[in-house]
Parts: sequence; C-alpha cells; structure tokens
Amino acid sequence: MKKISTFLAFVLWNWAVAQNVPKELIVAIGHTKMDKQGVQVDKPLQEYLQKKLQMPVKVIYPKNIFEMLEKIDSGKIHVVDINPFGYVMASLNGKVDVIAIRGDKNKNLETYNSCLLVNAKSQVKTLSDLKKMGSKLEMAFVNAASTSGHLVPRLYLNSQKIDAETIFKDVSFKGTHANVIEHLSKTTNAVGACAYSFWQDQINAGKYKKEDFRILWISPEIPHGPVAILKELDAGFRQKVQNAFLAIPEEAPELWKMIVSNWNAKVENVSYIKGDDKAFDNLRKITNEADDLILILNFYRD
Repeated sequence: MKKISTFLAFVLWNWAVAQNVPKELIVAIGHTKMDKQGVQVDKPLQEYLQKKLQMPVKVIYPKNIFEMLEKIDSGKIHVVDINPFGYVMASLNGKVDVIAIRGDKNKNLETYNSCLLVNAKSQVKTLSDLKKMGSKLEMAFVNAASTSGHLVPRLYLNSQKIDAETIFKDVSFKGTHANVIEHLSKTTNAVGACAYSFWQDQINAGKYKKEDFRILWISPEIPHGPVAILKELDAGFRQKVQNAFLAIPEEAPELWKMIVSNWNAKVENVSYIKGDDKAFDNLRKITNEADDLILILNFYRD
C-alpha cells in the first residue's frame, strides 16, 4: 500500500509539473506594507486560498514595486495584487493577465478620475495659462504614490510639456485629497490635483460650493489595481485561482471586510468582478513611453 501511495504521489507531482501547476502558490500583495498603510491580509488570505485550492499557499509583501516586477518576470510569484501602473508595466512583456478587479455594487467595473483645479478667483482660466503663469503658482499634489492625486495628473502635465519642477514656483504634497481642496479654497496662487469624485463628494456634503473652484482638466477613466496571474500557468488552474478570488465576498466575509477596508470603501458599495486587460488602455495611452512608467513607479520605490 505504501508503494502504491508513493507511486500515486509521484504521478500527481509529474502531472502538476507537466500542466504547469506550482507545488506552492506564491501570492504577492502590494497595497498595504508596500504603501506603509492598511490592514495586513496575508495570513487570512493564505488560509482561505489553501483551503479553497487544497494546496500550499504563501502570501508575501515585496518591499517595493520593482521587487514585485522582478519576481513576476522571473516567475518567482504566480499571483499579484498590484497597483494600476504596476500592472501596466508588468503586462508589457505579456506575462500576466487580470483575473479579478474592483467593481461597484452592481458588479460593473468601478473607475475614477483625476482632475486639476484652481480657486475660482484665480487668474488661471485654462491649462495654457499654467505655462504663462507657472512661475507665480504652487503645484499642490496629494502624496507621491497617489494615482489620481499625483501620478496621472503629473503624466498629463508632462504630455503637455509642463514639467512641474521647472514650470511652477513650488511643488508640494499636501498628504490628502481633502487638504488639497482646502488649500485651494484659501489661495488663488495654486493649482491642485485630486480625485474628481472626492471633490464632488466635498461639494455634495456642503463643505464647499461648486462655484468656488474652476476645473481645468478631468482625466479619462482610471481602473483600480487588479489581481493578476501568470499566463504561463495551466489554464484550468488559472480558472480555479480566479474563481477563488471572486468567491471571497461570499465565502470569506471577514477577509473581504479587511480587503475593502484597505480600499477605504464600504462593503455594500463594492464587489470583485472578472478583470479585463482592456480596462487599462487609458493608462497605457498616457504612458506612451517606458520611461514614463519608470518615472511613475519610482514614486513607489521606498
């Protein structure tokens, strides 16, 4: 009997290798420790996936986006929970594909926008005025790693030949979207970047009046960071992993609450849905050069 068991184990191991199914699934997360914030989900996610997939699972936190990209390229990790720009970079070599992404309460793809705005009393009327008046203006971003509050608007400014550090009198990081909006409400000598939906929420909450600001630019739709998997893995296995992630809200509600808390969202307003690589085409359009992506991803280095 022992010989038969050993033989079966050998057969199954060889089948897994032939089908390109890893003996241990390595999952990398880049939205908590990497950004120095959020609830740590490694242990509960590991326990859930081990039970769901009936195999050993290890969940890790690469120290930065560059380590994560290197591990993807070398095949040392199989699944990644990665920021939008990181995914665009990782997908350049065609090694990964989206299996899950954040959706809204109706299970449609949830996107958001960035915007550039000024105080309504500012002499800046259009984007072209930034080049003319930049030497007298402060450029206020949210924080270095903020997609809508820094990375997307910076890339857009670059595309318009507006280098923030060269054109503006000063470049500052206010820490939060709320701080950027509050700052703009008090000065006419600054232009700010923030999430368009957050600005709308502040207006709807009665904290400010819409007519107190002037919107200079609204970005194309931006998707949230996806969960992606190596394309080289067995198709049937990839489907099992995708199904496991999509089942988290129903089968692991406590884990789901932790994930959603890291999104700063409410459980009743979000969902996990099947991903589509095309959702990232807008980001690809504003990062035409690999150098653009490297510039942006450097803000995630530390």
